[in-house]
Amino acid sequence: MADAVSEAFIEEYGIPVYREGWLDRENGVERERNRIVSITTLSGRTDHGAMFLDATYEGNLMAAARMAKATKGFISPGEFES
Repeated sequence: MADAVSEAFIEEYGIPVYREGWLDRENGVERERNRIVSITTLSGRTDHGAMFLDATYEGNLMAAARMAKATKGFISPGEFES
């Protein structure tokens, strides 16, 4: 059911979705100070953005960015600011 709702939302708003884009965990995360500004996949696709969400089970994006990660609860707005 959740998949159907997500897919309907994506279609309704024309949101581009790129599946099976495996993150280059060695060199695929570009940071400016404490912010991720782009990610690159193993196939070479680079995406820039104002915000990236790590929705992986183990925090793969945060680990590749070499950033601290929250393990439970909410993160305060200033927690990752340096």
